[in-house]
Amino acid sequence: VRQRSPAIKPIVLDYMASVGLNGATSREVDDHVREKAPTVAQDTVGSILSRLKSDGALVYEGDRYYEKKFAPDSDPFGMNGLRAVK
Repeated sequence: VRQRSPAIKPIVLDYMASVGLNGATSREVDDHVREKAPTVAQDTVGSILSRLKSDGALVYEGDRYYEKKFAPDSDPFGMNGLRAVK
């Protein structure tokens, strides 16, 4: 008998909130989800991460996902690439 996995998206979001500024690789998220829901299908976590990124909830930087509020600031001074002219 096939068993339905629990809702995975809340597990992913809770985990991403818990890792904060450190972010997490897709593998780390997948490992955590599988601890909570061992019956999750193979590509489910990757699909959820991709969807959350597309929706703007997560940011992918380097090889890590971050909650938007914890994402590394690629423009820390808000200069949008502007430079001083000498």
